[in-house]
Amino acid sequence: MVVCERPEGISEPVWSPDGTRIAFVSRERAARWATGDDDRAREPRRIDRLFSRLDGEGWIIDRPSTVFVVDAGGGDPVAVAGGPYEHSSPAWSPDGRTLAVVADREPDWDLDETARIYLVDAAGGDAAGGDAAGGDAAGGREPRLLTRSGRHHTHPSWAPDGTRLATLASDDHLASPAHASPALVDVATGREDVLATGIDRTWRPFPGARAPIWDDGHLLVSCEDRGGVHLYRVAADGPGAGTAEALLTGARAVAAYDRAGGSTVVLVTDHDHLGELHVTDGGSLRRLTALTEPFHDAVPRGRTPYRLAVPSPAGDGDIDTWVLLPDEPATGAGGRLPVLLSIHGGPMTQYADAWFDEFRLWAGAGYAVVWCNPHGSTGYTQDRVRAIRSPLAETAPGTGWGGIDADDVLAALDGALAEFDQLDRERVGVLGGSYGGYLLTSVTCLSASPRADGARRGGPVCRRGRRAGRSAGCR
Repeated sequence: MVVCERPEGISEPVWSPDGTRIAFVSRERAARWATGDDDRAREPRRIDRLFSRLDGEGWIIDRPSTVFVVDAGGGDPVAVAGGPYEHSSPAWSPDGRTLAVVADREPDWDLDETARIYLVDAAGGDAAGGDAAGGDAAGGREPRLLTRSGRHHTHPSWAPDGTRLATLASDDHLASPAHASPALVDVATGREDVLATGIDRTWRPFPGARAPIWDDGHLLVSCEDRGGVHLYRVAADGPGAGTAEALLTGARAVAAYDRAGGSTVVLVTDHDHLGELHVTDGGSLRRLTALTEPFHDAVPRGRTPYRLAVPSPAGDGDIDTWVLLPDEPATGAGGRLPVLLSIHGGPMTQYADAWFDEFRLWAGAGYAVVWCNPHGSTGYTQDRVRAIRSPLAETAPGTGWGGIDADDVLAALDGALAEFDQLDRERVGVLGGSYGGYLLTSVTCLSASPRADGARRGGPVCRRGRRAGRSAGCR
């Protein structure tokens, strides 16, 4: 059964509480798109803001991301939140009358880049006939701005009684990047209460972030910690409101989770296993699926990566570093192994305790693979994440890109070379994408350290890209 069709892709479908309607997100094309398939023959686009294109989407200025509602039995979808703004993450109120959506509809929204929560009428009001390029698809009934603190809010989730929303909120308006924390927003007043402030980690893991799950006065939320992605239960009510209880930790990554019928199901991966579904109870895991076993049986698992704690040159703690050795010993070159040093993108992300196909492929080809989470990575404190902000920043200045982060990467490489005699320091390759490509250039071309000599001889190939007027890095 086809519920509805759109000329653009459909994403984020969400059932209404009574199961009669579906909210979803799709791009709404402006009138110029109706004049044929040849874009060169259409009316010219009017570009009146900076945020006009997006990687993987192309032009978005005349096809903004819009929230629609459609009857589950089929029919024409109704636009309830649109216009020139980008909307996402629709969440139904328990009574089915209101949708919470993530957007920024304020003046200079494309320069501000703050995600806010708005409340919209799920019936659509006067929703018909909005102008995708300029007008609001919700007609004369404007969505109501709920979050006014300036915080960056994502992933809304309604409380069962409909009086509050749980979100993931961060203080990017004070200094970016900023750690996200679970937060509660009062629907009537807009009051915001940030929870779990005693854990200085980001609660918006990438990838894998999802809306908090309400469970008997608590929230199920995940956070990053030194390579792990762990599951917590955070109290939303009572004397212990804001405190967090660890449900599942260790050298693993919780890639997804849900709770129903008194059971919590998690999708868990680690360095040796692709993700599988498990039920978790009291920190233990009971495996439900074995869908990846045929792959693991057909492809040698290889060794478990070694984890090293390498002191950072900054003197503020260790750099989490991993080394994956090939199964077979090196042949030729004095029995030493060529080395590939991989740098993650972001920079505000982390290499997680998860199975990584590229590293396994390289090790299978005979390389020793080294990777780490330098300053600027998540999984550490907020101060450490902000350590590579511009040295000219008025708030929380840092070394800038190519400063302590580059020093950390070289220190991690040094640590791996010192720990494993079979690694060949004369044959080192460095790889990185996006920000990792930028740092690759800093390490191999700009560093005067002899530690980069083995990689410098080959020289990097750089490709500079743009996304919405900002650099997407080089590779």
